Amino acid sequence: MSPLAVSDSRSAPAPARATAPHDGGGTPGHDDGVIEEARRRQRRRQIRGFCVALVALGATAGLPWALLATGGSGGARHGSPRVSHGASPSYSVGDGIRVSLPHGWHLSRAPITSLTYPYDRMLLTSYAAVRGGECGPTRAENSLPAGGALVFLSEYSSTPGSAFGEPEGISFPPQSSGFELSRSGLRNYECSTVPSYIVRFRSADRLFQAQLAFGARATQARRAEALQILSGLRVQPLGAKSG
Repeated sequence: MSPLAVSDSRSAPAPARATAPHDGGGTPGHDDGVIEEARRRQRRRQIRGFCVALVALGATAGLPWALLATGGSGGARHGSPRVSHGASPSYSVGDGIRVSLPHGWHLSRAPITSLTYPYDRMLLTSYAAVRGGECGPTRAENSLPAGGALVFLSEYSSTPGSAFGEPEGISFPPQSSGFELSRSGLRNYECSTVPSYIVRFRSADRLFQAQLAFGARATQARRAEALQILSGLRVQPLGAKSG
């Protein structure tokens, strides 16, 4: 398509006009001023016509006005992940624990496995999954999709002198606002059928262990959602009344 041509009367000088001797019947240069004003009005009409034609061309080609105004970018930053700023819904899973779920995640409350200890607390998946397994969320692991993520939370007892006390030789650091995963932490743990990470932490004087598993094509955004779930857990001391 050839570009629109815009006529500009300034591109070539106007031929010189003979000036009649002034005979006192009018103001000198008056006719020149009238002609120049007419030319300016003609140029303004031509420019307005060009703008109207440009908008019509964009509409015909199906281009939104935003693209015409921003040079084709629409004002968007390409390559930046979209981040949802809305608050995630919060759910109680019992035993003084509340969790916020990112959009599209699924919550399964205990029991998850056949174990009596450590205590199952919840199973969170980015896909529809079912509970079940001898000592781990085996059925959910077996259905883990390539882009999916799984978080299985269990709890150890921290009561001194109890039959099931704090495990020896295992550290439970305070719950973090920014959990991180290292590649060296990815292992085939006992009771897990897929390579997983183990994250342990302490909150409200309670001891938690989380198993995190990801599909082979899980994105960084998906991994970040799983870690944010752990950071956003709200835990009350055992025996406290739920608010």
